[in-house]
Amino acid sequence: MYFERRISMWFIWIIVGIFSIITMILLCGKCSFLVAGYNMMSKYEKDKYDEKKVCKGAGVPMLLINFPLIFIVYIFNYSPLATKRRDLQIVLIQ
Repeated sequence: MYFERRISMWFIWIIVGIFSIITMILLCGKCSFLVAGYNMMSKYEKDKYDEKKVCKGAGVPMLLINFPLIFIVYIFNYSPLATKRRDLQIVLIQ
């Protein structure tokens, strides 16, 4: 059970890391192909928009999602409440 919990914890942190890296790239104004709708526009339509502003506009909401996500993962894995819950589970299983 402890091994399974560690695998799931690492998996969640890897996902958070990937989202954080994508957010940083978008905030730098790169990777416009990740922005839904913008990547489907024709070259003529894309010329109407500033690519860096579009990327930053997509990066800010992702940043607002990343902070609570990191906080929630931290609370469920490392807070004293989570430690007490794990200890209770171990006692109940034995």
